[in-house]
Amino acid sequence: MKKVIFLILSISYSLLFAGDNFLEFGCDDKNSDQFVTLPCRLAVELPAPPYIYDASLDKWICPEYRILDKILPSTALLPIEAEYDKVDGYCPETYLPLFKNRNIPKGYTVNPVFYQPCKRDTALTAVSIKFGDHKKDYDYLVKKRDEILRAADIPADGREWDKVQAIASALVNHRRYNPEEPEVGFGYYLHPVDFWDKISHCAGAAKTMVAMCSTMNIPAREVSMYCHCVCEVYIDSKWRFVENTVEVLENIPDGYEKGPLFSYSFQEMLTNPKTKGFKRDYYLRLNNYKVIKPDGNEVYSFVYGMAAYSNWMYNLPQGYKDKSYKSIWLNTNSTQELAAFYPGQPVTYKCGDKPIMYITPPRRKVADRKIAAADIYRQKFYLNHKDSLNRVSAYLLMTAGTDRNIPQDGGKWYFKVNNKKFYLKDLGGFKTQCPYRPQLDWVWLPDDELKFDYIKFDIPIEILNFDE
Repeated sequence: MKKVIFLILSISYSLLFAGDNFLEFGCDDKNSDQFVTLPCRLAVELPAPPYIYDASLDKWICPEYRILDKILPSTALLPIEAEYDKVDGYCPETYLPLFKNRNIPKGYTVNPVFYQPCKRDTALTAVSIKFGDHKKDYDYLVKKRDEILRAADIPADGREWDKVQAIASALVNHRRYNPEEPEVGFGYYLHPVDFWDKISHCAGAAKTMVAMCSTMNIPAREVSMYCHCVCEVYIDSKWRFVENTVEVLENIPDGYEKGPLFSYSFQEMLTNPKTKGFKRDYYLRLNNYKVIKPDGNEVYSFVYGMAAYSNWMYNLPQGYKDKSYKSIWLNTNSTQELAAFYPGQPVTYKCGDKPIMYITPPRRKVADRKIAAADIYRQKFYLNHKDSLNRVSAYLLMTAGTDRNIPQDGGKWYFKVNNKKFYLKDLGGFKTQCPYRPQLDWVWLPDDELKFDYIKFDIPIEILNFDE
C-alpha cells in the first residue's frame, strides 16, 4: 500500500504546473488508531479534485454530500494566507489594501449545479405562507412578472436588461409604498410570494428578485452581507449588481447610475463604493473577507447565495413549514473563489486592515470528515505572484468537542508542503485557544466553549512554486 501511495503522489507531483503547490497532512504511524476530524464545505470548483487518500479504499477520493436533491462534492478546510509588503493599490476612501488579479488559478469555474432555473414543478424551496403550494407559488410569480412587464410596455421578446430593470424598480417601489409589519422582524414574508403579498426587509427583496429572474431563465444570485442583502443578475455575459433599498438608492448623488439595476458587478462596486455613489457604511467597510463594525468589535463575512437561482429561499426563516430544509450557500473569502464567481473578468481582492490575501478560504463547515492515521489529506493551492511576498501561512484547526484521537504534542502527525515535511510536535503541538477565531469566521454551536485546537505555521517561501 505504501508503494501505491508513493506512486500516486509521484504522479501527482509530475503533473504539477508552474504555480501549483501541494499541502499534505498525515501521520507516520500508519498502524495506530489515531485520527482527526476536519470540517468540510461544498466545493466551488467543478470538477472538484480528490483530496483524501482513503486507506480503506486504497485510492484518492473527493467525498460527496447530499444536500436537498443534489449530490455535491466537498473540499476540506485548511486555510492558507499570503501577506505582501507591497499591494496593487488602496481603496481611496477607506485606504484598505487592494490586490488585482493575483494568485488566480487557471480554469477555476463555479459548479453549474447552482444555476438551474426553478420550474413550476420544482419543489426545492420553502412554500409560501399565502398558498403553501409550489405550483401556485410559481404561477403567482409568473402572473406578477407579466403584470410588471405589461405596465412597463416591455414585450415578451424584449431585452433582458429592460425586463430586469422594470422588475427591480417595481420591487423597490413595493418597499417604498408598503410599510413593514411587525412580523417582518421575526423572519416572516421572506418568500417571494409573501414579499409581493405583504412586505419584507432586504432579504425578502433579494430573494424575490432572484425568483423573478428564475421564471425568465436569467441567472441570478443573492449576496448577503453585514446588515444587508442584495443580488446579482447575469445579463449580456456579465454579472450586474441590483440594489433594493429605497434609502440607499435615493441617496445616490447626481451624475451616478441610479439603478436599481447597475451596469457593474457587486465586486466592482465593492472595490471603491464611493466612486459608484454608495455611501453606506456596510459597503465602505466591507471587504472580500470580513466587515468590521464602526466600533471595531464585530466581524461578519459576506456570502453569495449560490443556490438562489434554483432554490429561491435557502434558509429557514421563522413562520415557514419546511423545517427539514438544509442550506446551500457559499462564502467568497478567497481570491480563487472571487475568480470562480467572476470567470473571465478582472478580479480585485479587497483586504482587511493588513495586506493579507486568503489563497484557500477560511470557511464555515457543512460536514465533517474523519482522517485516520493511515489516510492522507492533500490540498492544492496556486501562487503566481512572488514579488514582495512576505509570508505564507497555513492553519489546521479543530473545534472544541470535535472527535479526535491525537496526542496533544502532535505525535507523529505532520504537514508536508511540496515534499518538505514539518512535524506538529516541532511547532509546539496543539494549543486550546481561540486567538484566530475573528479572522477565520467560524460558526460555533450554542453550547460550544468558543475554543479549538489549532496549529499555525509559516511555509518557507523558497520551497513554493510560482507562475511568474
